[in-house]
Amino acid sequence: MDMENEKPSEELFSESTETPVSNTVETKNDSKKKSKLKVIIAIVIILLIIILAAGYFFFLTKPKEIFDRKIQESVNYLTENIDKQINYNTLKEEGTISYEISSSDNTIQEMFELFNGITLNYNVQIDYSNKLINADINTNFNEEKLIDFNLYTENQKGYILLKDVYDRYISTNIEGYNELFTTKENAKDVKVIINSISKALMISLENDDFTKEDATIEVNNKNIDVKKQTLVIDQNNIKRISENILNTLKDDNEFIDSMNNIIEDENTDIKTVLENAITQLNEQESFGDEKVEISLYTKGILNKVLKTEIEFTSNDIPTTIAITENDENNYNYTVEQNSITLVTGTIKIESNTESKLSEGQIEVTANISNIIDLKINIDNKVEYDVDFEKADVSNSIEDTELTEEDTNNIMEKLMENQGFASLINNFKAITSA
Repeated sequence: MDMENEKPSEELFSESTETPVSNTVETKNDSKKKSKLKVIIAIVIILLIIILAAGYFFFLTKPKEIFDRKIQESVNYLTENIDKQINYNTLKEEGTISYEISSSDNTIQEMFELFNGITLNYNVQIDYSNKLINADINTNFNEEKLIDFNLYTENQKGYILLKDVYDRYISTNIEGYNELFTTKENAKDVKVIINSISKALMISLENDDFTKEDATIEVNNKNIDVKKQTLVIDQNNIKRISENILNTLKDDNEFIDSMNNIIEDENTDIKTVLENAITQLNEQESFGDEKVEISLYTKGILNKVLKTEIEFTSNDIPTTIAITENDENNYNYTVEQNSITLVTGTIKIESNTESKLSEGQIEVTANISNIIDLKINIDNKVEYDVDFEKADVSNSIEDTELTEEDTNNIMEKLMENQGFASLINNFKAITSA
């Protein structure tokens, strides 16, 4: 009886001792499987990264791909600005243009001093829907008033008001009046044309048209190692590239339609023009020894462009234009011919762009052959979708109705402006010398 009573406990003990061991073994096996799976996933991810990196360096670091990206970036910038013209019916643009010019040559400097100090302030409003323009222009010479006037257009006519000189608008008929407003009307077609030409160019260029080499350039007085990617166009490939571009555009119906819309000439068909150009190209036997080389100097895995260079060679004489980015919106540029520096200068840009506002400042300097120094400053602001201010031209007079007395009075009043009188006297001094 005792043995019978003990049986269940043995069975129970037996069951209780076997189950944990079995679970432990299974748990270890599962952990090993999960560990192996993690390793496999990690290996796969690493391989994918290597493949993607190899693909990037193989494809996107090829000179052609770098050029294609830069072309597309330029196209995007242009078309974004065109979109603003399409979306808004009115704009207001205002700003100031001033300059300074001097020379190390005393004779030239004497002449420059006579005309230094002209400043132009402008406020231009355009209503594309109603085909109206209202522009206020104020000019100074050596901080003295030169001439201020208002220019207004409406109903195929132009009106000018000489402020503080003549109290009536002087009107005249404008031939081709509607062409003043074609910028907006043609905006969509211009966008199509830009996109079509850029695509045709990118399609027509081949990897063999490019070279790649190591180079060193100077940026902010520091030598930097870069990659020089160069597009070479010469007698060996100019025919193929030109023919491919022309054929691509000839078969692009959107491009053909947009070009015909802009030209608006019933006697000119763009497709026919392109076909004739292709025929002439194929008949041409020689393409001369001219050569164009466009180089991008890039740095880093993202191929940031630090310098752009265009060299045109004719009769074995190279002319080179180079622009180097010192930092964001700050550039140096040079123009050389046959290794002789003709012009050096700087370009500084500050800009701010919002949905209905663009504003910025540009400063350009130039040193010409170490003889002439020029500096130009432009402050500009453009607002879109603003209220247009119409001018009252009801008291205008036709330009043909002005009498000799009116003309003499206008000149006398203009000479009362100190800036205008000084400029005229300076001009007389030069012409009489």
